Amino acid sequence: MCYQADQYLNIFLAHAQRFYFHYHLCITMEYALALLQGGKQVKEVAIILGYTSPENFSRAFKKVFVNPPVSIMLQK
Repeated sequence: MCYQADQYLNIFLAHAQRFYFHYHLCITMEYALALLQGGKQVKEVAIILGYTSPENFSRAFKKVFVNPPVSIMLQK
């Protein structure tokens, strides 16, 4: 059986109860949170995750956790 890309996304949505993009973003940001809590700088985490700039990474991080990644570093 051969599926189109949008059919795979619909199957994922039906089982995971969220869109693939949102799921992937949440998993990535959970990893970013662990890196930040482990002492990595925001710029380092952005590079590790493949973001083109720390600002783009910060924007994505805030979409998931509401607070900016700098606030994680300040909690230490």
